[in-house]
Amino acid sequence: ATDIVSINAVTTVLEDGVMLIEDYQLDSFGPFDGLIGLGVPKNHPLVPQFLPTAGVQRFSLCYQKAGGALEMDVPELSTAMEQIGTLHWGLGLWGISAGSSEVPVVACGTDAMTSASQQTPCGAIPDSGTTYLMGPMSQILVMYASLCDAWERCAAMEGKTDAEKAVNFKFMVSACNEWLEDDEGLEEIPSLFWRFGSSNETAQTIELTPWSYIAYLEVDVRGQDKHATHKVCYPMIGEYEYPTSTSGSIWIAGLPLFYQYKVYFDQTVPMK
Repeated sequence: ATDIVSINAVTTVLEDGVMLIEDYQLDSFGPFDGLIGLGVPKNHPLVPQFLPTAGVQRFSLCYQKAGGALEMDVPELSTAMEQIGTLHWGLGLWGISAGSSEVPVVACGTDAMTSASQQTPCGAIPDSGTTYLMGPMSQILVMYASLCDAWERCAAMEGKTDAEKAVNFKFMVSACNEWLEDDEGLEEIPSLFWRFGSSNETAQTIELTPWSYIAYLEVDVRGQDKHATHKVCYPMIGEYEYPTSTSGSIWIAGLPLFYQYKVYFDQTVPMK
């Protein structure tokens, strides 16, 4: 089957893609990176993809509360960082700090360079399809502890070890109904600072504000005499163990990154 596909002002013809999916019924027919082609380009994709077929080499993605945007044929950026790895979009991660970009890193510092084969302390995969920031639990624990130290409300609680401080941070965030009056109140929680770069330099430090990585739910609370709603907050951070020999532990930079920033991808060589 042949399809004429249009996204915004870009139109192209996809040959045999729909019939191939129908024949295999999406059942174990190999790696499938989607029909649009937002991933790292493949030499022989199993299914024809929109962006490479249309000749689109640069695009950007972002999300907001009211939706998001996919922009195609965006201009080349002078500040783009070179891609590392071959399977996924990836950047070197040279440190994570809490509260300020000037304080010492608590995860993915140079002390994480534990072998001669490593090119970066950690790696980061920007992935718009992952809800959370995902990384190893050992690094999440010290990151939570550092966030607690930098947050006056949390630092006032009893806690000496990183494990105790991490528990305090999660508890205080979850108890946001007691102190959060509106979305602006999230600003009292410290920001996270991620230092990205290629295999030989730290090129950019980005700030993830609590607006991007703290979420909340409205939970119904029913008592004998009343019915009310209760805010429950939680950090959009989850455990994911992905150790590598060349880039250390891999973090998945999910929706918080795309809520905070418009993220640009460049599929030309060298990819950025």
